[in-house]
Amino acid sequence: MLALSGASGLLGRYLCDQLVFRGVPFKLLGRETNISPIIGCSSYHYYDLACPLDDSLRYFLDDVDVLIHLAALLPNTASQDIDYFSLNSVAPKDLFDLSADSGVAKFVFLSGSNIMQPLHGRVTAESPYAFSLRQPSYLASKMAGELLLLNSSSAPDLLVVRPSSIYGHGIRYGLFRVLYDSFVNGKPVTLSSSGLFSADYIYAADVATIILNLIEDSASGMFNVGTGFASSVHQVAMVLQTLLGIDERLILLDSFIDDLGSVGSLPVVSSVQATSLLGRSPLSLAEGLNHAIKTYGRI
Repeated sequence: MLALSGASGLLGRYLCDQLVFRGVPFKLLGRETNISPIIGCSSYHYYDLACPLDDSLRYFLDDVDVLIHLAALLPNTASQDIDYFSLNSVAPKDLFDLSADSGVAKFVFLSGSNIMQPLHGRVTAESPYAFSLRQPSYLASKMAGELLLLNSSSAPDLLVVRPSSIYGHGIRYGLFRVLYDSFVNGKPVTLSSSGLFSADYIYAADVATIILNLIEDSASGMFNVGTGFASSVHQVAMVLQTLLGIDERLILLDSFIDDLGSVGSLPVVSSVQATSLLGRSPLSLAEGLNHAIKTYGRI
């Protein structure tokens, strides 16, 4: 049996869809009180990162073989540093330990997207990476969560998935949502640093497929997941503008160049060949955006 926390989030929606498609039985953990029934979900248990773990959760995990932990406190201006570390570092460790006591065989931890960003050019296993300076409290808490889990002596096999910049239907904040909402409402967007900042953008459905294939392959350890190619913010805006048929004059460039210096180069811990894990090439930026737009109408 597979269990999933954070099913209502961006990546969780795609994972649920694929579990249903694959016919894999699963259960859900979440804090939505009025969650819509999901076909294929055998049971639902209330779970909040801020609440102490109890015996009811232990009972819920009794027949679980694999737990995919997606739930997290996402970047929010109202949150304090202590909130991030409590919910994104300590809470996953507590859930991991409870999973060990309950006999869960594998624990999958979704680390924060953008933890490591390519500095420039094509992304390969040898590419230099730099710690992203955006959302430092959130990202640092995810890194701390990794360290707590990796240094644990508990029983479950640990699979840490570190995706690059995820986009897709259901995303509430971030680059794609800002661009989409602005373009469809005819509002111009000014790109700082002339839109030169680049990242490896990967479609959420591809990340979901990779996670499930890694589980099927009994993989453990840490995996960086991306397409292998970096796109600039300006390229992202241009692709989205073309797909939506929006006047390109809505894209404004700011000549100010941000300091993108690294606070310390971080090596790629392990490299995932997305093509072999997917059985095909990852969706390109244009393909992924086009799929999200046509299938759901909104990103």
